[in-house]
Amino acid sequence: MSDHGRKPIHTHLAENLRPDFTKSQAKQDAELASGHADDATGRSIPQNEKGTVQKMWDKVQGNVPNASGKEPGNVLSGGPTTGNRHDLH
Repeated sequence: MSDHGRKPIHTHLAENLRPDFTKSQAKQDAELASGHADDATGRSIPQNEKGTVQKMWDKVQGNVPNASGKEPGNVLSGGPTTGNRHDLH
């Protein structure tokens, strides 16, 4: 279960399971925007204020502070800050 004010985890999964070519451009844009907003929210909330499931999800997504200084991002979807984490591959 995601924390209050965060994009539901099941929504993240459903969006990433459905191929982009089956979605309209507007739908893809909306998913990308909501993903970026959730990424930003995840990075702004201290880890000790997140629920256990949200902490694990954010770690999978890369939405945690990174001591190396590299920008965190969403590992499961594409985009400038969501999926281009070469250190996670």
